[in-house]
Amino acid sequence: MEADWNIIGKVYVSRIGLMDGGISLNEGRIIRIGRVSSLPRSRRVFRRRGIIILPGLIDCHVHLRGLNLSYKEDFYTGTCAAAAGGFATVLDMPNTDPPTDSPQRLRDKMEEASKEIVVDVGFHVYPPRLGEELREMRRLGAASVKLYMPILDPSRLREVIPLCGSLDMPVTVHPESRRVIEEASAEVGCVDSIGDFLHVHSVRAEVEGVREVLKAAGRSAMIHLCHISARDSLRVVEGARSKGLACTVEATPHHLTLTSEDLFRIGSVGLTVPPLRSSLDLDALWSGLIGGEVDVIGSDHAPHALDEKLKSDLGAVPPGIPGLETTLPILTTFISQGRLSIELLVRLLAEKPSQIFNLKGKGFIEEGFKGDLTVIDLKSEHVVRPESFKSKAKYSPFSGFKCRGKAVATFVGGSLAAEDGMVMAEPGSGRILRVAG
Repeated sequence: MEADWNIIGKVYVSRIGLMDGGISLNEGRIIRIGRVSSLPRSRRVFRRRGIIILPGLIDCHVHLRGLNLSYKEDFYTGTCAAAAGGFATVLDMPNTDPPTDSPQRLRDKMEEASKEIVVDVGFHVYPPRLGEELREMRRLGAASVKLYMPILDPSRLREVIPLCGSLDMPVTVHPESRRVIEEASAEVGCVDSIGDFLHVHSVRAEVEGVREVLKAAGRSAMIHLCHISARDSLRVVEGARSKGLACTVEATPHHLTLTSEDLFRIGSVGLTVPPLRSSLDLDALWSGLIGGEVDVIGSDHAPHALDEKLKSDLGAVPPGIPGLETTLPILTTFISQGRLSIELLVRLLAEKPSQIFNLKGKGFIEEGFKGDLTVIDLKSEHVVRPESFKSKAKYSPFSGFKCRGKAVATFVGGSLAAEDGMVMAEPGSGRILRVAG
């Protein structure tokens, strides 16, 4: 048999680690892993000195916007950013316009995305009005139900979570207590400074949000906690896990790299929710990362138009930063500094996301698995320049950062989707993921 591709270099295989050799891809699948001499002939070869071949990376927390928010990002530009940044799969959040809160809106979103995407895309959904609608959204392939606690009626927690558990559907949560945020907002009034923003979106708001959702969930469903940023939140999670509660934790590159002191320097373009925290919180996240308390890293790619981020009225600035093109270079820089290992990178950005969200055939390099690969060069150096992003969001709190390591190629479904930051895939070549329950 002649393969479509042979990719030659150091290959990361779970339970083995790095091995010299290569991978053969044919008809969208991995058909051979082994020494170069054992690979079949192929029509095309990707081979460079010093490259490392990883499972196709997965970002389980992105906002591709699209629909009525396409001026911020659309499915093509967002997935181009993913491919250029080394991600073969992304899971899109539901706070679009219109929101993804019914079976028909999920169908509409899937239909529009299918024409534009260049990597594989799955969808989180908002809880619909009726339970039967959620069952239908699960049948359509929704990856999880997203609960955005600052705007959710707390009584809905006790309704939605058990239903998700009965459908074997993860519950993905933005854990900020609505009660705490409303109290802080009343104290501040108009948010006109970064200090006000930090007060409203405080550590206490996150910690109480984590407590509230884990109490409501009990043992009824698996809870995935998005963008945990505080030391005390990790302590609450540790206590819940010791009692047998099923919950997983996501951290972001920006919360692992920057602090609230940096935010005062960066200004409005660095506003995110949750906001950047103290150095003590950052250190606790790193301890959780190394110790296994943090399960995944998600970029929380949340693009906005640059003029929105530069508004003089801070209260009108939408929170969110682009992250698909900076996540991997930031993390490979940590590898070059000895703070992170290849093994941990793969666990956080491939293996655990595939397991948590039941992405079958993804996250591992195994024969028969989908031909999703991320090829990296750990010695390549570059400076983050937002003006060159594939994303429409031409800003970043990492602007000017010197990075060591990046993706040099991304294969999606056995095809070369991006090489050296250039997108090779055609619009619509990515696949809509329909996650089975």
